Amino acid sequence: MRPRPAPPPELAGRWLSKFFIDHLAGERAASQKTIASYRDAMKLLLTWFRDAERIPPEKLRLADIDRPRVLRFLDWLEAERNCSASTRNQRLAVIKSFRRYTAVEQPDHLDQVTQVLAIRQKKTPAPQLGHLTGDEVKMLLAEPARPAHALSGTPSCSPWPTTPPPASRSSATWTSRTSAAPAR
Repeated sequence: MRPRPAPPPELAGRWLSKFFIDHLAGERAASQKTIASYRDAMKLLLTWFRDAERIPPEKLRLADIDRPRVLRFLDWLEAERNCSASTRNQRLAVIKSFRRYTAVEQPDHLDQVTQVLAIRQKKTPAPQLGHLTGDEVKMLLAEPARPAHALSGTPSCSPWPTTPPPASRSSATWTSRTSAAPAR
């Protein structure tokens, strides 16, 4: 019985296995969640190659993962799968990581890898930060700093005073604050 021949070195499947086992799990000691996220991104890429480019996963070569195809894949993510720019960027980061790994292992593909690595991430909208109104800021600044125990009426050896506020505030407010001690 003859030993099974090794797959050609340019097949992507061979490099994907090494990328996940040797690089992510071994060298980088990535968490299981990171590996699962990378796996899902690469699975989506392989599915896209199979359906859109008619290249089955077992025949996909490293040379097939080039800049024009990666850009088409990213466009497909946004147009067909309605992915956000941040999801697109995450998928792109996974592809870049894989291609960077293959460049080190197979420097003869360096020119093509450089083209993939040059793909820019899309800008994502900055998160909307809540803000206080002017009146809320004034009210917050007018309040004296008091630790929680001062409001609960619990004695403390803290330097914070536990005496009622100046007469400008009603004693009803002070009483309601100090009598509202949390149940223990």
